[in-house]
Amino acid sequence: MQVKELGIKYPDIPLHVTKYAMRKHSNTLYTLLNKYYDGKISSWANECYPNEFKEDEFCINNAREYYDSIEEKEIDKILKDNINNGMVLYVGSDNRKFILKEKVHPDWVIVKDNKTVIVEYWGMYNNTRVGNIVTDQYMQLYNKKVEIYKNSIRDDIQYYYLFLYPEDLKNNNKGILDKLELINSTDERIIGLK
Repeated sequence: MQVKELGIKYPDIPLHVTKYAMRKHSNTLYTLLNKYYDGKISSWANECYPNEFKEDEFCINNAREYYDSIEEKEIDKILKDNINNGMVLYVGSDNRKFILKEKVHPDWVIVKDNKTVIVEYWGMYNNTRVGNIVTDQYMQLYNKKVEIYKNSIRDDIQYYYLFLYPEDLKNNNKGILDKLELINSTDERIIGLK
């Protein structure tokens, strides 16, 4: 992702270069950002343009540095506000945090009442738009991760899986809240699978 190619003027880099833009335009750069710069855009920019920007210029809001999307920031708040007597850990794109032997990493891990809930937000889920290379690759990833999660269900490990989609954020987050209720009221191991 070259700033020139995107039509971003040099002084506007802190305003327009976001984790979302990196992921959209250069998955390689996005992966490097998370692996070598702890996901901090400001650290990457400082190495590319030494002493040109101040770190606080990139701190427009914490979603830019910490979350992969605005939706994930919103979901994180909803989870933390609605999980009582438990722990919510946002994993996001941190490739150093993973579960299972296949080294998949979810978006969140919730530990509550002797249950470990693996949460995935499928923000680009679209099973009707075929022929688009980005959507097709995303749906392949979706199917692969779902199979890994399904195959990991065992009686001796109490993992539960919660799948969230963009429509779960509509109607005052009704979909998310309903699915969180299901975690408490059912023994189903996978909630929200399409």
